[in-house]
Amino acid sequence: MQKFLEILKEKGSKVTRPRKKVLSVLLNANYPFTLSEIYRNCTDIDFASVYRTVQLFISMKIVRQINMCDKKIRYELIIDKPHHHIQCNGCGKIEKLDICILDEVRKLTDYNITEHMMEFSGLCPDCKIK
Repeated sequence: MQKFLEILKEKGSKVTRPRKKVLSVLLNANYPFTLSEIYRNCTDIDFASVYRTVQLFISMKIVRQINMCDKKIRYELIIDKPHHHIQCNGCGKIEKLDICILDEVRKLTDYNITEHMMEFSGLCPDCKIK
């Protein structure tokens, strides 16, 4: 968390209790959360503050927005190498995929890629059996 608090300070933003709480929720999330999920985990912060905090974090490149296959906008901290997600159409479970084909696409196209998103959906092993 300290790394993100330092980024806030470096960029001239105050380290407030709501910002620390949203950071904590996102750090402990096992998958990208919707705004509603972030809000539910920030019991002592109003929805508007959660929304403003997430928008601030996006503008500071601390958080990225993910448009999942379920048409819900989700958010996650930018903490590691590029990766993607897969979501089960049956139970809704979301898993992180620690792979990214960005470098291969750059080589194939010679583009200077500034942003990318690739998410997958299907049936998880448990739902396939049902």
